[in-house]
Amino acid sequence: MKLSLKALALTLMILVAASASFVSCGGDSVSDSVGYAEEAFNDGRFAKAQALCDSLVLGNSFSELSIDQLCRLSLLFAKLGENGADDEANTAFAAYSLRRALTLDKDSVSIFTHSLSMDDQARFMPLTVLAAPVDTNAIFHADSIFEDESVY
Repeated sequence: MKLSLKALALTLMILVAASASFVSCGGDSVSDSVGYAEEAFNDGRFAKAQALCDSLVLGNSFSELSIDQLCRLSLLFAKLGENGADDEANTAFAAYSLRRALTLDKDSVSIFTHSLSMDDQARFMPLTVLAAPVDTNAIFHADSIFEDESVY
């Protein structure tokens, strides 16, 4: 089978165009993944929404999510937990996502929280307690735990 130079060049251009479109689609999917998961949840496709949310937290693109996306992801995990999915794991992932958002910008998280409906605020507010950083020094002061120094 002999290919002409023109056919070879055309094939090469098609491959380059296909790979470029594949790369650009991959970039868009990171920014739209939370939206896809929300859409799947709203359509009643809970397993699909769960899989998308899990892949965002466990995948390499988690650090690329914006504060708004992290907050939305956290809320979506809370909703998934209410729908019979693994509540403990979803709560942990919700807190993890929110903790990341809080480390990036607490004020933006506060603005997001105030923009939610009352029902969603009721889901979201307990997560803020779970996601808050823990000051272990405030918990384990030696003089507050043991009166007698001989215990050390």
